[in-house]
Amino acid sequence: MARDEDEAASASHVAVKLPTFWSKNPRSWFVSVEAQFMRAKITQEETRYWHVLSVLPCEVVDTIHAITENPGDTPYTALKNKLLGTFTPSKWQSLWHVMDIPSLAADQKPSALLDLMAAHLPPTVKTDNEFFHAVFLRKLPAFIKGPLMASNFDNIQQMAEHADKIWGAQEDQAATNAVLDRRPRSPSRRNNQQRNKRADTPGKSSLCFYHRKFGKKAHSCTQPCSWQPSGNAVAADDSD
Repeated sequence: MARDEDEAASASHVAVKLPTFWSKNPRSWFVSVEAQFMRAKITQEETRYWHVLSVLPCEVVDTIHAITENPGDTPYTALKNKLLGTFTPSKWQSLWHVMDIPSLAADQKPSALLDLMAAHLPPTVKTDNEFFHAVFLRKLPAFIKGPLMASNFDNIQQMAEHADKIWGAQEDQAATNAVLDRRPRSPSRRNNQQRNKRADTPGKSSLCFYHRKFGKKAHSCTQPCSWQPSGNAVAADDSD
């Protein structure tokens, strides 16, 4: 029986791989760590303690000297409480950090932004309050914010889901436009565009076909036409 337990402990030691310590958000870090422990079926306090201690940076270990000197009967719990007490931001620091989170990025879903904001809230502050809703809305672009403000939602998760749909529709439209822009233009379409550009050229748009094509050598003219003959041409006409 003891041999089986040793083999299980050895297998767990190989299976678990803890993330780097998140000093700015130790609460979320421990959520990830304990998920790894559950997956590897590591339940013993001492085993958990050594796993966590082995991934802590030296500057963090220096702050838990009392625990490392005397871990006690529940070393993991003592270590966890110490790290949370030392590195968890105050309520006001957490709230300020949430407000300082950048607005929605081009490749970021609104629900992902909401999750990031919620992860940094203090435990005593819930997401379903109007002030938090306002902070979330303010970080969204106008084409998403407007429809959300004009609608009613039971909770902020519903709001984020609707925001994701608007965001997804915008992404699909942008992808469609990109495909259309890459399509080769037909010769007739290019010729039409070139004719339109020539027609829009300042100084030439009011000339008739003959003067636009032949200039002063034109023998005909159709109205309307803004062609003005040069002085020599006027003199020659008068001499006749």
